[in-house]
Amino acid sequence: MKVEEFIEQESFVVVNPDYPVISVEKAWEAIDMERRNVKEEAVRAFTKFVSSYDHESDETVISDDAKHCIECFKIEMDIED
Repeated sequence: MKVEEFIEQESFVVVNPDYPVISVEKAWEAIDMERRNVKEEAVRAFTKFVSSYDHESDETVISDDAKHCIECFKIEMDIED
């Protein structure tokens, strides 16, 4: 679920329907969701860069190190393939 959808789903009207609100707990949950999305996107972008670099050059030593970094990122951030 996208963060925007989550916020919309969890928001509720108190007084004015034009200005729905969300609880602090749900707001923090949405922030955590977006942080995870940003981390996952960074790993995907780095993976794409390494793959492109590996494909365009024969520098396998560098790309092997980069691939190791990607695996470490995934483990550290608890990201699945």
